[in-house]
Amino acid sequence: MVTFDCTWCGARVERRKLFKFCSREHYRESLRNWDAVPYPRIWYQGRREYLHRVVWMKANPDQTLTQDDVVHHKDENPFNRDPSNLEKLEGRTEHLRAHNFWRGKSGRRKSESIDTEFGF
Repeated sequence: MVTFDCTWCGARVERRKLFKFCSREHYRESLRNWDAVPYPRIWYQGRREYLHRVVWMKANPDQTLTQDDVVHHKDENPFNRDPSNLEKLEGRTEHLRAHNFWRGKSGRRKSESIDTEFGF
């Protein structure tokens, strides 16, 4: 059994598999309301894309965006989809560095073994 919070209402749910919502109604409602879900997906050019990636592509038509590229929210607020708040980062490693994932509050590395494992 998996215990999780419903993305829509925050209710605690226990199920055999992770669904992210406590009911089908909340899932359907989340599809209708983009402001309620942090990373909604839409159909764009024949495929499902995250809305913030489409916003970035529309704002930067001269630049290409590959599947490996990450569109990062500068203020770390997933609901702020303003083009000036979005930036393209090349790969997941750069995205983790943007969040300062590998460093503690002191600025020192958390683990040297992680660096060698991922080839930094």
